[in-house]
Formats: sequence, C-alpha cells, structure tokens
Amino acid sequence: MSEIQIKVYNPQDLKKRAFIIIKHNNKWIKEYNGKKIGVEIKPNLASTIRKRTSLLNELLFEFKKVIEKGDYPPKQINQVLSTECALIEALKQKKLLNLNHNYIRNLKRVCDDFLQFLSKDEREGEINNIEQSKIQNFLLKFNSSGTYYMNKRRDLAVLFSQVDKQFGVAVPNIKNTSRLKSKPNLHKIYTEEQLKNVLQYLKVNHYNLYLCCLISYFSLLRPHQEVRKLTKGHFYNDLTEIHLSPKENKSGRPRIVFVPDNLRDEIFSLIKGIDVIDNIFSFTCTPYNEAYFSTAWTRCHSKMVKLGIVEKNHTIYSFRHTSAVSIYRKTKEIHLLQQIMGHSDMIVTLKYLRGLGVVDNESIKNYLFKI
Repeated sequence: MSEIQIKVYNPQDLKKRAFIIIKHNNKWIKEYNGKKIGVEIKPNLASTIRKRTSLLNELLFEFKKVIEKGDYPPKQINQVLSTECALIEALKQKKLLNLNHNYIRNLKRVCDDFLQFLSKDEREGEINNIEQSKIQNFLLKFNSSGTYYMNKRRDLAVLFSQVDKQFGVAVPNIKNTSRLKSKPNLHKIYTEEQLKNVLQYLKVNHYNLYLCCLISYFSLLRPHQEVRKLTKGHFYNDLTEIHLSPKENKSGRPRIVFVPDNLRDEIFSLIKGIDVIDNIFSFTCTPYNEAYFSTAWTRCHSKMVKLGIVEKNHTIYSFRHTSAVSIYRKTKEIHLLQQIMGHSDMIVTLKYLRGLGVVDNESIKNYLFKI
C-alpha cells in the first residue's frame, strides 16, 4: 500500500470550512465529510467550533480505519479528473446558480483562455499538477493594467475554488501568484454648470442617452444594467416609483427608487402609448444590447470634450456619482445613502465615497466604530 498521510485543518472561524487532508501518491486530497467512505459525518454543519472539532475527530478516525484496510482512495477517486474536465464542470456549476450574466461571461472567458494557454498534456492531466509558474505566466498576459490583471486573477481563482469544493481536489492556490495594484476608474463628478450643459447637449443630440443619464442622476440606478432594461412595468404608483426585483438589482435584494416630478414628466409622455412589457428605450419587449449606452456615450463624449462641456474623466457613471456625493454632503447619512444606492452593506458605500475622495480613511474608521 502507498504511504498515506492524514491530518486535520480546523480554522477557529465557522465561516471558514474545515476538512481532513490526505496525502496519497504525493497528491493532497481534501475530504469535507464522510460521503466517499459511506459515513454520515458532516463537520461543517456544526453550530459551534467545539462540536465541529468533535465531528472532525470522528471523521479522522473513520478515514484512518479505511486507510488501514487498504480501501483508500476509493475507486472513483483513482479516476483521473483532467484539468479541462474539472474547469468545465466547475463553470457548469456556476451557471446553475443563476448568477449575474456578466459574471458568468467573464468566468467563461477566463476558462477558455486558460485552457487554450495550456499544452495538450496539461489539459488532459490532473489539475493539481498544474505548476504555479504556468498560472503566473498566464495571468501576465493581462498585465496591461492592474485592474485587468486582478480581475482575471479573481475569476480564475473562483473556478479553481469551485473545483476544490466540487471534487475535493487540492488545486493550486491562485493567492500565491503575484498581485498588481488596481487603480480604480475615476468617474469625476460634475459641477452644477457642467451637469446642466451636458444634459442640454444630450437632450438635443441623443435623447435615449439623455434619458438614461437623467434616470441615473435622479434615481441613482446603474446605467448599463438597471436603466437599460427598464420597461413600463417597472414604474408604479402613477410613475412615482421604480421597482426592481432581486434578480434585477446588483445587491440581490428588492429595490424601490423614487421618481421626482421633473423626471416623471419626462417619462410620462414618452411611455404613454407603449405596452407594460415594452422597454422604455427600444419600445419593444427586447432591450438594446449591453454596449448600447457605452457606444453612444463614447461618441458623444469626444464631441463634448472638444466643446468644453465635459472633461476626460467624466463618464456615464458620473451622473450617479454626482448625485451620491450631493446627497452625502447634504445629509452626512451613510446609512441613508446606502439604501438609496442599493448597496449590499455600508462598507461598500464607504469605499464608494472614499474612491470619489469624499471621505478619508479616518472618517471610515469613525463610522466603523459606530456600526
């Protein structure tokens, strides 16, 4: 029988999973429960660290018995799970979770790119044999900016982590690859004069883009996903509210935003004659494609820069950000702003304001102590 080593990993935090780790033929295999050896022991369902420790010791004892009999690994574990199969199956599992479309698209891209980068032997070999240097060289293809690199690193780590959870395979640790400093995109806020001028220009030259920016500013919706997909049916209470379902809101929770009178008047005449399922921009049941407002903004932005209406760092998101900063400066209420913007928690809102230069690290510390 091959030499087998076995030990327990039990972090003192119930949010982190515990497991038995077994070394067999120089490969590490993680076991989170007794399923593979036919015993009903599930340490990670324990409600306390003490209870989990007890269950882990039971699991360790059961695995040792199986190992001593020479019945480990079970036959199904001896089957080779290729890198290609492992990543494709991990991607399939992510698709079943009804996650954001763009998130799944990014995972698919990094999966396809990584498999194409590997040699045939590496694709057909086991994933835990992929060398760290190979992963690092792959990520360096995306080092044109820190943000681009770190996004690819994060997406690849998600797939590797899913392989670990799904198959109990000790995959390479993406955290051991180099990090690059990400520079956040600066969506410069508008002055009152700039805001007035840019909206006037868009109203004449691209009405749909004007309406999108108006909604982003007054109702603080995200332009490309939330605003672009609005239908007549999203408006309630005589067009004074916009209701988004959990699937339509980035935070994954229902969201209601208010429509001020000037915005309501603009929308009222526009959607008066369309069906409840029709999109307010396309006037059909199908919204414009994801790049619709990005493309429109790029074309208008270059012209507005030449005319001195906007600056280079002004973006379509600047309308939402300008409104957020204005609300914060008037109220100084972080919790209120969090609710208005639809952020999942207050930390997101604090980071958001810090990125815009509105609050500093000391202010964040003070707020955190109050939470």
